[in-house]
Amino acid sequence: MKVLRTPEICFENLDDFPFVPNYLNIIDSNGTNMRMHYIDEGDPDGEIILCVHGQPVWSYSFRKMVRPLAEAGFRVVVPDLVGFGRSDKPSERSDYTFASHVDWFDDFVIKLNLSDINLLCQDWGGPISLRVVARDPSKFSRIVATNTGLGDGTGIPAEKISVLRQLLNETPVLSLYEVTAMMKAGGGALDLRLCTGCATAMLILNLIRAKLQSYGSTAAQTRNHALFPLHFHLKHICRVLGNSPP
Repeated sequence: MKVLRTPEICFENLDDFPFVPNYLNIIDSNGTNMRMHYIDEGDPDGEIILCVHGQPVWSYSFRKMVRPLAEAGFRVVVPDLVGFGRSDKPSERSDYTFASHVDWFDDFVIKLNLSDINLLCQDWGGPISLRVVARDPSKFSRIVATNTGLGDGTGIPAEKISVLRQLLNETPVLSLYEVTAMMKAGGGALDLRLCTGCATAMLILNLIRAKLQSYGSTAAQTRNHALFPLHFHLKHICRVLGNSPP
């Protein structure tokens, strides 16, 4: 497997991103060594908050949450999934399978020796990291899932499988510029800024301190774990925190 690496010069002088890069080597199932980047801030002995991004972003999307969570006494670990940010990137599209992403992230958690994890997962970071939770729930204390989920693939009629595959194959792949333009046109840019801001960090902090009590929704309890189906919205968060919109 051929692996690409984005030059460090591409990450120089980024706004609001003063964090020292950390790197960890993982091994693909075919024996290929790959380097994963991660942020590691706060008290090294503090309770761990593991933030897992989706696509098409990287650890930069959590930049405004890292400092307030670290200042609250937590150890904040934010990796770049393989193929994103400073992490290595397999060159072929066929290298990127759901199973591979799960294995790569699992290897990261194991090699970093993380335990008693408060998992914060978003978008595609959810299906990937939640599969790792399913492999070894004992490593995780709490789960905060935002705009994500974990499908089990059951209940799909056999006659619909070919139709679904055709739909997936024919769905156009939009560029980042097209997606950004559509989100701005639809007013989504404000929600994106909020989801990576201090208001969200404080909400996550309050959820953890509240010992699995969610705001405005019932936490689904499963084997001492809780999955919070949070959908961040400007007015809702401001109402919870008692603040004016940022």
